[in-house]
Amino acid sequence: MFTKAGKRHLAITTAILATAVGCASAVQAEASPKHTASALVRTDNGPVRGTTTGTARTFQGIPYAAPPTKGLRWKAPQPAKPWGAPLDTLKPRSACPQPSDQPIAIPSDNEDCLYLNVTTPAGTAKGLPVIVWIHGGSFVYGDGAGNVTLMGQSAGGYSVCAHMAAPGSAGLFDRAIVQSAGCVGSPDSTHTLKQARTAGIAMAKAAGCPDRKTADRCLRGKSTAEVLAASESGHEGYILTVDGKVLPKSPADAFASGTFNKVPVLYGSTHDEEAGRIGGMEMATGKALTADDYVKQVTGAFGKNAGAVLAEYPLNAYGSPSEALTAVMTDANWSTPIFTTQRTLARHVPVYAYDLTEATSPYFKGIPRPSFPLGTGHMIDLAYLFDNALFEPLTTPQARLANAMIDYWSRFARAGDPSHSGSPTWERFTADKPYTQALSAGRNGIGRTDFAADHHYTFWNALGR
Repeated sequence: MFTKAGKRHLAITTAILATAVGCASAVQAEASPKHTASALVRTDNGPVRGTTTGTARTFQGIPYAAPPTKGLRWKAPQPAKPWGAPLDTLKPRSACPQPSDQPIAIPSDNEDCLYLNVTTPAGTAKGLPVIVWIHGGSFVYGDGAGNVTLMGQSAGGYSVCAHMAAPGSAGLFDRAIVQSAGCVGSPDSTHTLKQARTAGIAMAKAAGCPDRKTADRCLRGKSTAEVLAASESGHEGYILTVDGKVLPKSPADAFASGTFNKVPVLYGSTHDEEAGRIGGMEMATGKALTADDYVKQVTGAFGKNAGAVLAEYPLNAYGSPSEALTAVMTDANWSTPIFTTQRTLARHVPVYAYDLTEATSPYFKGIPRPSFPLGTGHMIDLAYLFDNALFEPLTTPQARLANAMIDYWSRFARAGDPSHSGSPTWERFTADKPYTQALSAGRNGIGRTDFAADHHYTFWNALGR
């Protein structure tokens, strides 16, 4: 599926199932910049003109729905209008409006943002597996930079779980890749319709539309900037909503009952999901966490269970209070629900589990590193799977790990099983044998890891968090 020309990557597309224009992204190698030529193909809605560079063809900014503006603002998406003349798709279109308070934010105030980016091999693309990428960003930040594999990270991972649980998505994809999303066992993975309505009413009031009877009309009259100012930013404001229609039940309930779209799943996390957030605390205060700070943080997070947590994670077992707190919060908030989700899914479908355990991963470019080692935190898996200017360059060993990961991901997209000749075997995760593949460029390399023991799963599962 890949050539050896340059660092390989997965093509990023936007957050939809790729059915609107009859095309989708495929796994593809990064092309050498030595040669660029025009590429013209026909989609269901009309011809598009992209670029061919080396071994890759790229088409950016293909409309997959009508612009959600004017009378279509905040309405159900409508089909994109067909076009006759070739549509230039030489560069990405606008990101959707979003707050600008996070490093991952893409500044934009343009609501005309329903576009798809597609990358294919330079030759024929017939018969190739397809990956549709749903980017993360807490359902707030970011943009889109068969055999169909639906793949997503963080909020994108929760979105993949939602498609697995949504009856309307049945038959639209053949595999699923979920990265860093605890779809079962995480208390804040979904909203009820009542919770979503409460949040909507609060946003309307903040925007100056307190009258429920006229809030809809009032909000549609607000500018994009006014809507953004009234919306909750950060990482808790917007999550999946179980509305009884599109999503009749939560992914957790659907997976537990076996009433979901059953496809093979590649599912995993980074070893140190909370490292970036703990590092951000240090950057905000200008000082490293102390032993007292560690106790206070654990007490604040776990209340009456704090003593048990501190006993399970004694400070002398870690290099610093920050590393100890990273382990505690990673295991409580990420590792435990992710392992629970893997166990739940494995009762019904093939599951391949991983833990990205690389101890010295790249970090966000231009962001100062804190005083403690970050390992591999939330979002850092993307540095291994995509060319992304957000991250520091990979070292040579990290680049080898990236190639191995891409080989696994692409093999899974093709065959529903990541194992292939030339790479360490990746066994299936089952209830009796919960195999997890460690992914590391370091001394321990790629192979089996005891995820449950490493992340204290028995402790957290008994604690009920």
